[in-house]
Amino acid sequence: MRDIISIHLGQAGVQMGTSIWELYCHEHNISLDGELKPDENSQSSSEKLGTHSFYKQAASSNYFAPRAILADLEPTVIESISTTKLCKLFQSDFLLKGFEDASNNFARGFHTLGKRLMGPLREMVRRQAENSDRVQGFMMFHSMGGGTGSGLNSRLMEYLTEEFPKQASVEVGVFPSPKVSTAVVEPYNTILATHATMDQSKCVIYIDNEAIHNICNEMHDVDGPTNRNMNNVLSQAVSSMTTGLRFDCRLMTDFFDFQTNLIPYPRLHFPVVSLSPVVGCQFEEYWTVNDITSRAFEPSSRLANHRGHQGTHMACCLLYRGDVTTKDVNEAVLNIKKRIKLVSWIPTGFKVGIGSKSPTAVVNEECVTAMRSVCLLSNSTGLSQSWKELMRKYHLMLTKGAFLHWYVGEGLEQKDFTDAQEDMKILLDDYRAMTE
Repeated sequence: MRDIISIHLGQAGVQMGTSIWELYCHEHNISLDGELKPDENSQSSSEKLGTHSFYKQAASSNYFAPRAILADLEPTVIESISTTKLCKLFQSDFLLKGFEDASNNFARGFHTLGKRLMGPLREMVRRQAENSDRVQGFMMFHSMGGGTGSGLNSRLMEYLTEEFPKQASVEVGVFPSPKVSTAVVEPYNTILATHATMDQSKCVIYIDNEAIHNICNEMHDVDGPTNRNMNNVLSQAVSSMTTGLRFDCRLMTDFFDFQTNLIPYPRLHFPVVSLSPVVGCQFEEYWTVNDITSRAFEPSSRLANHRGHQGTHMACCLLYRGDVTTKDVNEAVLNIKKRIKLVSWIPTGFKVGIGSKSPTAVVNEECVTAMRSVCLLSNSTGLSQSWKELMRKYHLMLTKGAFLHWYVGEGLEQKDFTDAQEDMKILLDDYRAMTE
């Protein structure tokens, strides 16, 4: 067994979780009540094994409970699950709510309010681990710009690093967008959280809402995309990332593969994800493996908007699904190597996974499939442009001491801000060194 425990923190993390688990259920033919559909009782043993990696089956029952924890410092988002079609899917024992909002303040999520919630959160993680045969790793979903997603996640990473040092971890973090912002203090929260978890985080998938918003506008042809629209796109990426753990694969990938092949140095652990095609959009069924591979490297396919800069690729992971052959993949990789820039000191630069399960999307409550798709995870120096922009905003506010009193009043010191700034300067130097 390769059990994965998913942890969804804050409003963004919980909303991502509801979309992701709805898609998982469709892919595994599990109803939104958690019941395995009768006509699928003839699943192969390997498919059942994949289902058990993400679901816990009740004894002598066809009920499958997600190996998931959903937590927020304020009660509204967690309580709203009881009014949705997923109300019977998640176990109430693993839904955790506080009573006071983090107010977009890292310090409240990390110090005052976060400390109070860490006791029951640790207990939930422990019980999920005990209910598993063997925990391979954890997936965390959160916003880097929010108070809970930045602060409480930083607290949780300290605990996981101490209690589960050998297990893999992959975080899906929603970072502030270059142009669109939901909170003035997003740069503070993001830089403080990145600094706090720099030595604990092993792999953080960098995404931003502006890029997903653009995908919905341009590919889905949706005017004014909602959070639901954007989370549907994100859920496809997460589904593709976890296909190797949940279904038969000719070339398998798991969590340790991500870390080993994508992270050349411990601090440079921020790959960007791309999708091609986005299932449910207007796309051509006759797109070849070479077509979808080429499009995956285009800026419009990325779920992170770093100003169109491709940068120099340190490592790439291509996760194919559906009607794909090894021969076609090898040809596509050879072609793409001629078009992109790779660092000279990594001779191959590509990790490939091929899964037979066709890509799927939930569109207007219906399940839509495509012949083939690819999910690209790329660790590139192009991301340094996003870090520079975040650092510029952070420095502007810090120079004037703007909003610092809200953080100092919740347990932070001004030295914490300057330490975080220096740490991020070192990170930018690390990216710069990759191209020298």
